[in-house]
Amino acid sequence: MGDSIHFVDMLREREIRREWVVRAERNPDYVEERADGTRHFIKLIPENGNRWLRVVVNSAVLPHRRVTAFFDGGREGNMRIKVDKETDALYFRLDESKVVGSEKVQPGVILDFDENDRVVGAEFLGISKRAPKEELSSIQFQTV
Repeated sequence: MGDSIHFVDMLREREIRREWVVRAERNPDYVEERADGTRHFIKLIPENGNRWLRVVVNSAVLPHRRVTAFFDGGREGNMRIKVDKETDALYFRLDESKVVGSEKVQPGVILDFDENDRVVGAEFLGISKRAPKEELSSIQFQTV
């Protein structure tokens, strides 16, 4: 199984240990098969506050590719936006605060929270289904 660049970035952003990912894949507490071709490996991680780690794998391609990982649950620096064409994901980071929790708020929408329960990041999966490709190739910023 391979890692997408986006997956590796999300491990770093969310401070998720590789050993936890391996544990989730090898011995998951739950596995969810999704209609979009992804498989979700879900594992309770006691040493991280008994939080549930979700590892999302694109099982529709060979070799299978890890797409993202986050803890189900739940301002410093610059804002940034990253579009990953390979995994069809967009990540919007408000600042560089430490991510202490993540929560799936809708299918394909994951919010990252800091220690004060403020949203510091938003991840959108399946972005090409949410916006025309022409709009994803350029971003317009507007300050009012």
